[in-house]
Amino acid sequence: MNNLQQDVERLIAEQTTSWETARRNYAALRRIRSKTLSFDAFSVGVQFNPERVRSTTARVEAPEERPCFLCPENRPAEQRAVRWEGYELLVNPYPIFARHLTLPAREHTPQRLTGRVHDMVQLAGELPGFVLTFNGARSGASAPDHFHFQAVGRGVLPAEAELPAWPETTEIFRDEHVSVCGIDHYLRPAIRIWGSEGQAVARAGEEVLVCLKQATSCKSKETDDDEAQVNALCWKEAQEYILVLFPRTAHRPAEYYATGTEQFLLSPGAIDMAGVLITVRPEDYERANEETITALLGQVVPDAAQWETMKEFLKRCLTENLK
Repeated sequence: MNNLQQDVERLIAEQTTSWETARRNYAALRRIRSKTLSFDAFSVGVQFNPERVRSTTARVEAPEERPCFLCPENRPAEQRAVRWEGYELLVNPYPIFARHLTLPAREHTPQRLTGRVHDMVQLAGELPGFVLTFNGARSGASAPDHFHFQAVGRGVLPAEAELPAWPETTEIFRDEHVSVCGIDHYLRPAIRIWGSEGQAVARAGEEVLVCLKQATSCKSKETDDDEAQVNALCWKEAQEYILVLFPRTAHRPAEYYATGTEQFLLSPGAIDMAGVLITVRPEDYERANEETITALLGQVVPDAAQWETMKEFLKRCLTENLK
């Protein structure tokens, strides 16, 4: 086990014992209700986790109206950090899983992945026991004004096992250093980038972000952001780095903003895209089934026609930019 992984494991053990908020919320995970929805070739988990209501209902449109909870001066006094280059690794006090970190940049800067894919890939190599995740500013991030990754323990996200062996793919780019493919018929289209050289994977990831920004079909319906909105996963499997990008077309489904019995409080982020949907109200947990989830996720990701156009654009763009 490398030094950073050891430091993080010690941090988790200390914070979930001595920090009362973290101790209570991690202990409460043992009582979390969960169920599994079965689709043709994959599964989606649903978790009822009311403590995540802060994230699900975050007012992302007005961050200036609240103190930034990721800046050191606004964090709880009990919260400790492990430093790595320009980041601080923190135990998330409102966890989804038994090992859940938040990794904010030390500088207060917007939630934009462009220029930071190398950091994500490098951190995945330094933390082989974790999957790094990223939520775009309009793709599930509860703090769009302060850049951060999150990380969860390996083995808890269905996509982690499903996507490397997924049979229905479209090859987008391949050379001796890196491969890129589109993941088809997976309820939420994805782009998988992999290879044994972390720098090559990171460079391809940066180019994909550039290409997605240029693809008008991928632009958010809700905002003219500086970059295409995505969710991302990254982990290291043996000697291979795996980066997955989920293109987004909307921040939240229409039912999020509805009232009464029509409302469904689902604000999908990387964890949801990776196959574990987080519900914060009992009525939403009970209503979550295959049909409902298909309809909700279908509103925030490219439709079939958009996805085909996007893949063709990515093929041309990456062939030109990565040659």
